This record gives sequence, C-alpha cells and structure tokens, in this order.
Amino acid sequence: MHLFVSFMLRAVSIFVKDRVVYANGVLQEYDTMLMDNISTVSISPLDKTQYVGCKITVLFFIYFLATNYYWILVEGLYLHSLIFMAFFSDSKYLWGFTLIGWGVPALFVSTWAVVRATLADVRCWELSAGNIRWIYQVPILTAIGLNFILFVNIVRVLATKIRETNAGRYDTRKQYRKLAKSTLVLVLVFGVHYIMFVGMPHTFTGLAWELRMYCELFFNSFQGFFVSII
Repeated sequence: MHLFVSFMLRAVSIFVKDRVVYANGVLQEYDTMLMDNISTVSISPLDKTQYVGCKITVLFFIYFLATNYYWILVEGLYLHSLIFMAFFSDSKYLWGFTLIGWGVPALFVSTWAVVRATLADVRCWELSAGNIRWIYQVPILTAIGLNFILFVNIVRVLATKIRETNAGRYDTRKQYRKLAKSTLVLVLVFGVHYIMFVGMPHTFTGLAWELRMYCELFFNSFQGFFVSII
C-alpha cells in the first residue's frame, strides 16, 4: 500500500513541479544558467519571496522522489525477510519499515533544504548548486545499491530452489523459463533498472542523456502499473 502511494505522490509531485516551474518562468533561467559548481551561483534576485512557492514545490518533489526509492527498498527488504527469516512477523517490523520509507528520506531531504537555503538560496531550487545535491543523491544511490544486492541474493536462491525442484529432469528450458519469469518480476519490484543509470553523468546533452531520459520516463510512468499486474 505504501509503495503504491509513493508512486502516486511521485507522479503528482512531478506534474506540480513542472507546472510551478513553468508558471514562474524558471525554466528559461534553468536552460541558460545551469551550473555545475556552487561557486558560479552568484546572482541573487531582488525579491526572493517570489520563489518561495517554487522552492517548496521542488522540496516536496525531491522528498517524494526519495520516498519512492526507499519504499522500493522496503519492499526488497520485506521479500528478502520472507525468504531468509523462518519466523518473520509483519507487525513486528511494520514500524521499522514505515520509518525507513517515510522517515529516512525526510532526514536527508530536510538537511539538503537547510544547506541549500544557507549556502545557495538562489532563485528556485531547481537550479543546480554543485555538490549540494549529493546530500540527497548519495542516500538514494545507496538505496538503489542495497536493492541490487538483495535482488542478486534472491535470484541466487531462486535459481538454487528451481534446480533442486527439477533435479533429475531433462527439460532445462522449463527451468530457465521459470527463472526468467521470476527474475523479470523481481527486476520491476526491486527497481533494478535504476542501476543502469547510476554511473551516467547529468550532462543534459547528447544521445546518452536522451536515452536515459526516455528510459526513466517509461519506467517511472509504468513501473507501478507493471508491479500491480504481476
């Protein structure tokens, strides 16, 4: 339930952010003033209050983005616990999972907001501010990495179980089909496809960036749908 709510909030926050950014004319500034180093952030608006709504919108967008990644991690931890813990109790770990999914992102996103407001409070926070973005990107990348480790471990166990179940049989193609189906389900549930984009720089230009954008837009739009039907 929490995972699907996080998908919905992430989608809504994207639409709201784009609407607010366009409405405030920040998109044109973003295209012309994109910066890679905080030292280049030197232009200060005369009236910062006009960007308050945009800053809040971007803040919630980053928070809901982070919660979505962390609820995918929680789903991975839950499935991993079901497989590897003989006496796993949902109610016993419910509060812990809830804290990871909603609470942990609140900590590092609020930290990012404080640092951004203190060191780079320039226009709408949609503008790049150098290394400050790593305050929330590192925890998100950590969640993706942990999910990938859980995914590999579960696939390993599934492959072992399938081989043991079909020991002595000669239809190996059926075994591979079962493993492929199980792996496909886990790829979507664990968000393993995100690992493909971890090493890609945010260049905003070139074929690699366009490919990344198309893939992310597709999976971000339909991942929740695919998970629900499988």
